[in-house]
Amino acid sequence: SLLAGFHSHGVAPLFGFSVFPDLKKSDEYICYIMQGGLGLPDRDYYLKEDEKSKQIRDEYVKHIARMFELCGKGTVAEPSAKIIMNLETELAKVSMTKVELRDDEKQYHKFTFGELQSKYPDLSWQTYFDLLGVKGISNLIVTQPDFFSRVNELIKTTSIADWKTYMTWNVINEAADKLGSAFEKQNFYFYSTVLEGTKEMRPRWKRMVGSTNGALG
Repeated sequence: SLLAGFHSHGVAPLFGFSVFPDLKKSDEYICYIMQGGLGLPDRDYYLKEDEKSKQIRDEYVKHIARMFELCGKGTVAEPSAKIIMNLETELAKVSMTKVELRDDEKQYHKFTFGELQSKYPDLSWQTYFDLLGVKGISNLIVTQPDFFSRVNELIKTTSIADWKTYMTWNVINEAADKLGSAFEKQNFYFYSTVLEGTKEMRPRWKRMVGSTNGALG
């Protein structure tokens, strides 16, 4: 239920959902569910062992903790950051690489709705799609079946408390650039300075124009 609510409002924990033309029958649209749920750009950031990757992971954990502190959750900030990093690393391990994601054939796995429920029974698919307002699904595409197998396992083995922490982070992270100045500056520091090397935030009027243009197109 929570996932459906988040996904319908632009917050995307755990996995993604979209509707696109069927890649093998382009005159029909079909539902796709796909890997997701990572706060870093892709799986390699979690798994590479070079010094730069390790530094980015350390900075990411500090960033999560700082954002929790800004939300008034300082007493749980550091353990929460570790929980989130551990969960996202588990998701990264079964996520496709950037090279694999260029291969549409590897991502085309058509399931009936019954097969989806049978293969991943610990996710309440009927509830999820009902709350999204998606009715009458007969077939859909699971782009990364191994990813969803691991998600199904994590649903069973991860505590509700840890899931709450992870979901909380997804809300904070999605809203960070729309909150107060301290949130925006911290978000800029990690995602723009640490990850991209950008030293200075654009003037506020340019950020506002960019945000509006991005939303309207």
